[in-house]
Amino acid sequence: MKEVIFYHFLICIKPKDYTGLVKKRNSMNKLNIGDTSDNGQITIIDEDRICYLVKSTSKGAVGVRTISKKLLEEYVAYFGKHPDATANDARDALSGNSDIDRFEYGYTSTLKVMAQMVLGQISTTNSHIELTHKTRILYPLQQIFYGAPGTGKSHTINEITEKQPKDNVYRITFHPDSDYSTFVGCYKPSMKRPEKIYTEKKLIAKLKEIKESGVTYPCHKFATKYWESLKDLDAQSIKNILSACGFTDSMAVEVSKGIAIGQELLNATNDGKIVYDFSPQAFTKAYLRAWQTEEPVYLVIEEINRGNCAQIFGDLFQLLDRKNGFSEYPIKADNDLAAYIGEQLSKESREGVLKTVKSGEELVLPPNLYIWATMNTSDQSLFPIDSAFKRRWEWVYMPIDTRKESWYIQIGDSRYSWTDFLNKVNDELLTDETAEDKHLGFYFCKAENGIISKETFVAKVLFYLWTDVFKVYGIPSVIGSGKDWSFAKFYNPDGSVNETKVKELMSKLQIEPVTSTNPDNQTAEIESN
Repeated sequence: MKEVIFYHFLICIKPKDYTGLVKKRNSMNKLNIGDTSDNGQITIIDEDRICYLVKSTSKGAVGVRTISKKLLEEYVAYFGKHPDATANDARDALSGNSDIDRFEYGYTSTLKVMAQMVLGQISTTNSHIELTHKTRILYPLQQIFYGAPGTGKSHTINEITEKQPKDNVYRITFHPDSDYSTFVGCYKPSMKRPEKIYTEKKLIAKLKEIKESGVTYPCHKFATKYWESLKDLDAQSIKNILSACGFTDSMAVEVSKGIAIGQELLNATNDGKIVYDFSPQAFTKAYLRAWQTEEPVYLVIEEINRGNCAQIFGDLFQLLDRKNGFSEYPIKADNDLAAYIGEQLSKESREGVLKTVKSGEELVLPPNLYIWATMNTSDQSLFPIDSAFKRRWEWVYMPIDTRKESWYIQIGDSRYSWTDFLNKVNDELLTDETAEDKHLGFYFCKAENGIISKETFVAKVLFYLWTDVFKVYGIPSVIGSGKDWSFAKFYNPDGSVNETKVKELMSKLQIEPVTSTNPDNQTAEIESN
């Protein structure tokens, strides 16, 4: 039966909180955040001055509700005097005797268990999460760096992430075909890998491990599991392995049976066949790593608006609401994802992880998981991002700085200032009528030793202007119009760059060359500038 979660709003409304920064105690000095009844029915997930936020599980349904501390004191007093009374007995005896709304007594079963927890009539465990100095929040947990192309969005992120261990940085680029499975993971077919062949010495160690684990029929299990390593050993070698582990030679017959079972059943089922394994993607890898370490972990999403975020994130969207770094509203993982996460976190996880998180049953983002993204505002093949999604991110605008470095455009024997070109294009050609996101950033293209080649300049910069900007807004009158200024004119019939046409463009834009001699003789001068 699928669990159904009901949210009840009573005296105060507080979302689920996993922080557990300080062990809070009520006036009775008994219930703490993270306390869970031994039957798993009640978990205290938060509290304030007047109420508890309680997770209650009953008959397959999970409820998150607020419980008045004043009302709980009534139940504690009642069950202190009447330990054998039922929950309904307490409701009938107490309802209407104070100014507490009768409606609140409807949670009498929850109140009874909480009272018994306070009185020590049932035992409790505590599974709160504690933050240490290593998991302090260093930056905004979720932020999108946006702006025109070439403004250094990815570079800004890299300046921080490149200082981190490689195991703590995960990257993904969204595109129109991205979906939940390429972001989170799914089952994929793969060939079963051949079993590793162990030496006799290693086999002795494996048999000792199985024997010491206390399983029944250890020789059977050993032979069935490692049949590929055992099948080619002679009888004396097998007896040597048994003897080293304290077994008599008579057990060699049982080993032979185990080898036969492994060879006939396990090999027939899997060997050389297609098997399906869960293949984790960037989100799941980053999520697991963040729960395995207290160091900062970064999930970097490039070009976030080129994918359909609603489709890609799915119900993970709910996890983006954070409080003290943790997701306020956990979600239930599907069976496949839960099984994989549970398996991985059972091998390695940091201390203090909630049982439901460690098992994979619930997904909760920890405070050391940073999700950062870039957004190129000029991209034409993009999906709109709805306002609900936008509200869960910090937005960092990347302005255009045309004077970051001294770069030059090399056209034949002439060099032109890249900064002068950007200023002319952004300030004069792209007027107020042109979308600001069509402007060019300093790192729109790459330079080699401060030089942008004519091939790069035409193929990247001019191609972008003619196909993405001027095609929509028209070629500025200062340049001209007609066939003489079609993009094809920047190339000669043999495919080489038409240097004369490019220089004519620079003249039209009133950009003068900074040098007009042999470029090889100017390298030292430019580098010194």
